[in-house]
Amino acid sequence: KGALSSLTENKESILIVAGGGGGGGYYDTTYYGFGGHGGGYIGNNGSATDESMVVGQGGSQTSGYSFGQGGSATAGSGGGGGYYGGKATTSEAGGGGGSGYIGNSLLTDKYMYCYNCVTSDEESTKTYTTTNVSSTPTSNYAKTGNGYAIITLVSKD
Repeated sequence: KGALSSLTENKESILIVAGGGGGGGYYDTTYYGFGGHGGGYIGNNGSATDESMVVGQGGSQTSGYSFGQGGSATAGSGGGGGYYGGKATTSEAGGGGGSGYIGNSLLTDKYMYCYNCVTSDEESTKTYTTTNVSSTPTSNYAKTGNGYAIITLVSKD
């Protein structure tokens, strides 16, 4: 119960976390960037139209802006929330995406799909990348808009 960031000392009670996308930035048609996609075991970095602009870095399973929350910026783009949130940027570039999480050992047959992201074959971070997206929950697609998860209880009783 409560904010994810309040579970720093009780991480074993977390089942899943959906990573959120980072915020986009805009100054004019020359200087702008897109937020990094959230989800998967490593959130994507933000992007920028100008290589001199500093983009927000995506969160991972062990680091990012902070456990349970994305970075904020008073002038720039915020990072997406997640297990570890993405970092913000002070430029007009995009903020980093937050990481997802499925590492709890109580879960079986677990995996995450995310858009154009880093893949993993490890059981606790299994991540598949896709370029298929849908605004409605669709198997093996990345979800645009608010996230979606299905958890099925399988009991031996």
